[in-house]
Amino acid sequence: SLSSGHLHLLPPFSSIMSLQDMKTMPHILKPFTLLLSILLCLFSFISPNRAFIWFPEAASVIMVIVTLVVFVLHLIDTAVLITSPIYPLIELGYTGLFAIANLLSVIVFFGGLFTGFDLLLIVSIGLSVLLGMTFALMGVIAFRSRNTPSSSNQATAPSFPAGINPGV
Repeated sequence: SLSSGHLHLLPPFSSIMSLQDMKTMPHILKPFTLLLSILLCLFSFISPNRAFIWFPEAASVIMVIVTLVVFVLHLIDTAVLITSPIYPLIELGYTGLFAIANLLSVIVFFGGLFTGFDLLLIVSIGLSVLLGMTFALMGVIAFRSRNTPSSSNQATAPSFPAGINPGV
């Protein structure tokens, strides 16, 4: 509130995702993919080879934007978004799309190697393979963490007071 002289733009520190949460498996990949996406974007833009490089450049810019947004949303722990039942499907969608985009980028970079040897293309191939594997792993984790509605409709056994035999 402005009356107390403080302007609260960020949530209180207690609601910011703790470092312990960032050390768990699905969340530890988010800063890693952000860093790799930035590196791929830089290496694909500074490569002197221009044959069909527009696809990896466009894909890497979109990857940087999306991974930055996802990382910030996880960092400030927007519980409304992250705990919603549709979020694993959203994460499954963008990770699958980016894994395919990285596979296509590897093919484009290999095609660029046929026009001439370029060390930046080889580094870009390595980054694309690593990013593709990372996004595929994140997609598998998102697929396994989906909520299945049939698991919540299971019948439970009736409870009997202690010492009462139900007639077994």
